[in-house]
Amino acid sequence: MIFKPECYIQSYKHIDINKLKEKNYQLIIVDIDNTLIPCDSKIVSKDAIDFVNKLKEDFIVVVASNNVRKRVKPLADKLTLPFYSFALKPLPFTFYHISKKYHVDRKKILLIGDQ
Repeated sequence: MIFKPECYIQSYKHIDINKLKEKNYQLIIVDIDNTLIPCDSKIVSKDAIDFVNKLKEDFIVVVASNNVRKRVKPLADKLTLPFYSFALKPLPFTFYHISKKYHVDRKKILLIGDQ
């Protein structure tokens, strides 16, 4: 199974967290590059940190990126999130692992990413 987008939103800043709660998501996977920050940046903005912190109030939140550990770890650390680098998205392997690790049904997982 390959994950496919359910909807497109221009920026994470336009995501209504209350709607995510209404849909009963339990775990949110966020990508970093071109989602929370530009792919050539090493700086996590206050807006991105605030967004992630709001998510963490109601959901389990993890980072999954196709990038390498050297790139992903420092950014995930700034967000105080567990991370999965070289995730091979949209292939399902990392998603299955996350689902099992956190004991969350795949239908209760949301991926926020650029591709």
